[in-house]
Amino acid sequence: MPEVCVIKRLSLQMLYRDHEPVHLHIYRHEEELAVINIDGTVRCGDLEKDKLKAIREWME
Repeated sequence: MPEVCVIKRLSLQMLYRDHEPVHLHIYRHEEELAVINIDGTVRCGDLEKDKLKAIREWME
């Protein structure tokens, strides 16, 4: 999966032509921590508040 960005040691990855809605997969090392819709809502998983805030700021 292509890496879009790294924030606070988290890898934000997105597949081109993946299913709707548009979303990011959040990884630390090989472990998927969360899936976040492009509007900033967490679809599944769990992230620390400061990391989620940093990702949402980057998404704006």
